[in-house]
Amino acid sequence: MRAVVVLFWGLFVTMALRSLLSPAPRTPARRPPDELVKDPVCQAYIVRSRALARIENGVLRHFCSPECARQFAPGGSQSRG
Repeated sequence: MRAVVVLFWGLFVTMALRSLLSPAPRTPARRPPDELVKDPVCQAYIVRSRALARIENGVLRHFCSPECARQFAPGGSQSRG
């Protein structure tokens, strides 16, 4: 009977030490949801992380494609509706 108690405590101590010494599971950091931005040329909404960002005259603008960015550039066929 004494052997069973010693075995039980030995198992308990081993499991407790294992949980204390093992690295904590890593959870991925949560990022805030990506914001939608509006293309000033074609009026499409794009996820900010995928938009082309350009600064013109100190103003940050986001475009859905290189074509829209070229059309907005000075001298381009800028059409706003």
